[in-house]
Amino acid sequence: MRLRATGHDALEGWRLEARLVRAVPVLDGSGARGRLVGSVDLARLAAGQARDIDLVIELPRESGDWLVKLELVRGDSRLSRHGIVQPQLGISTQGP
Repeated sequence: MRLRATGHDALEGWRLEARLVRAVPVLDGSGARGRLVGSVDLARLAAGQARDIDLVIELPRESGDWLVKLELVRGDSRLSRHGIVQPQLGISTQGP
């Protein structure tokens, strides 16, 4: 995926996390973090700069409908705690 720093400050010390929750009809606003299924540390990204990153996500083996929620995290700080909506991707899996 391509990540762009659109703010006024550089992104430094952040990690992109992918977390998995059961799918809901529209958008999960429950605040549930979900199970960590992938993460990648982001190198420094200057304001306005863009970079392609690889994020490997481990999907469940069981069948189901899921949401993968993406979040930027630095230390104990999560952007969702500041009212920033997490991108959410709906997926379906089929068991063996």
